[in-house]
Amino acid sequence: MGNDLQRMKTSSKMKCRISALCCFVHELYTVEKYLGTLNEKAGKQANNTITNALELLKLLDASYSKTEPSQYLEKQCEQCKQHKAHTTTKNLEGFIEDFEALLKNLATNL
Repeated sequence: MGNDLQRMKTSSKMKCRISALCCFVHELYTVEKYLGTLNEKAGKQANNTITNALELLKLLDASYSKTEPSQYLEKQCEQCKQHKAHTTTKNLEGFIEDFEALLKNLATNL
């Protein structure tokens, strides 16, 4: 019973982090378009970050839709926004940990 409860907590935490990551990537799409108009290299780097984040989401969430990534991101982001403020803060803290790991991974591969 204790193992099942721990597994449920871990699964719930991961789902919240996935939603927070989706919110970030959804916002990054807007930033990427803006950066692309200012500086081509910065726009490309933002685009690469989006691509890598989407690849990570494919691995983390079986419900990820390959054909409609923007729709998937919007749906997940809405779930994140529907939580209470203190829950969203925890989600974002978890996301920051995950995103730092993603950035370290990107830096290693560059």
